[in-house]
Formats: sequence, C-alpha cells, structure tokens
Amino acid sequence: MNNLTTQPIDDDEPFCQGDVILRTSSEIEGNFEAYLIITADCDIAQRKMGNSFTVLPVRKVSDYIRYDWAEAQLEKILFDLTVKVSRVLQGIRPEEAENIDGVDVQEWISRRGSESIISTFDINEKSESYKHCTAIERVVRRKEYSALPLNVLDDVWNILGKAEKFKKSQVKDALSRKTISSHIQIVVDIMDRRYDIGYYVNLREVKAIPHSQCFKNHTDLRIEGCEGGFYRVSRLSDALKYLIVQKFANLFSRIGMDEWLEHEHDALAELLPDSFLMNEVAS
Repeated sequence: MNNLTTQPIDDDEPFCQGDVILRTSSEIEGNFEAYLIITADCDIAQRKMGNSFTVLPVRKVSDYIRYDWAEAQLEKILFDLTVKVSRVLQGIRPEEAENIDGVDVQEWISRRGSESIISTFDINEKSESYKHCTAIERVVRRKEYSALPLNVLDDVWNILGKAEKFKKSQVKDALSRKTISSHIQIVVDIMDRRYDIGYYVNLREVKAIPHSQCFKNHTDLRIEGCEGGFYRVSRLSDALKYLIVQKFANLFSRIGMDEWLEHEHDALAELLPDSFLMNEVAS
C-alpha cells in the first residue's frame, strides 16, 4: 500500500483513530461494508464512548459514481429541463401555459407521460423540447424500473445527444478536488484496491459499532466465531487521518440549529446593546 495513505501496523496493536475495519460478509457475499474509526485515541483508552467506536463509512469510488453522484446529476438535469420546457410552453400558448412552471411540467409527465404534453402543445419531434420532455420522463419514472442511477443518467445523456467525450469529462470532473462534495474525502488505496480502484469516506454518515463486533485481525475474528463481525484491514497515515478528522469537524461546525434557537440568538443581539447602554448610563 502507498505509505502516504497508510502506515504499518502489527496484528496485535490496540485499536486507534484512523483504523479501517471491514465486515467479513464483504468477502463472502460481495456486499462491501467498511468503516473508519474516528474516536479519539484518548477516548478509546478511557472508554469515553462507552462500548462502541464512532465510525464513518468507507465506500467504493465506483459506487459513489454509480449512485450518489449520478443521482445528484439526475436531480440537476430534471430541474433544468422542466424549467426550460415550462418556458417553451409559455411561448407556444401564453394564455394556456401562463401559470405552468417546472414543477407542473414534472407532475404532468410523471402522471401522463411525455407524449401527453408533446401532443397537447404540438411540440415538434425534431425540436430540443421534444428531447427534453422525453428525458424528463426517463428521470421521473426511473424508480419504477429500479434502474441504476448511472444507467439512467447515461440514457438521459443519449436522449439529449451527448457525446462519449462529454460523458467521460463529466465523470472525471465528478472526482475533481474542485467540484467534489464537501462531505466526501477520497482516500484512494487504503485496502490495496482489493475491492475497487479507490475509496472515499462519507463525512456525514456518523455511526457507532460495538467493540464486541470489532477484531484486530482476521484470525482473532475467526477464533471468536463472530459471524458478520469486523476486522482491521489497515491504519491511515497520520497526515490523512488528521485531514479527515479536521474536515469532519469543520463540516459539523457549520450545521445550523433549530429556528427557535436562531430567533433567540437574533433577539439577544437586539436586546444586548440597549442593555449595555442603560447600564453604562446608570453607573
């Protein structure tokens, strides 16, 4: 493994922050399931988290493209196309389509199909709007066919006439450090690429796994006979571990509170200046 992403570890070393654990069924059934331990070393030693490790899921980069990223692209395309179609309808028949917006277009096609809206407004089959309506139907009805999001996205791109070069550039940009989501951290080859070309950590999905299900090595797990348990497969380098923990902390430090607390904050900000001024005058 690349020593820039992992560090050597003995089988009997205690668990530490930065350890990657893998569920045994990942090898038997092919259902990959791995996690990164983010509990601080001092908390592990003093059992401040009780009998569990706090973990973040480690997933295959290929699954990120097939599911998370592709689904996000479909939602963006759906929004853009429905807005475009609504504007075209308003241009064709202003009086009839004056109040039709993107949401209305989506609901219409979802319930009655693209042919209904195409025939109602006499949309030319050679026009871009015809392609847009057909693509919208493919997106809104994707869950009826349990299709893989990336396959649906590829279908939509084909309907819209996108070239292979465009498709490849989109997938490439999906993993660019400039465009990738803030809650995603690529960790590349932390498991010798045994299961995928690379991996990523999802910083938003915080979970807990009992100590009793985690083993330092595969041999210990087999001896204990813990079916479905986890065993350690690697330990991240200090640099990568600190990067992930820092990004995790920064992400959650920006999460807002309930509205009532925000309103209380605003009210306090309004009252404090007058309160200070009055106290100054009184003194």
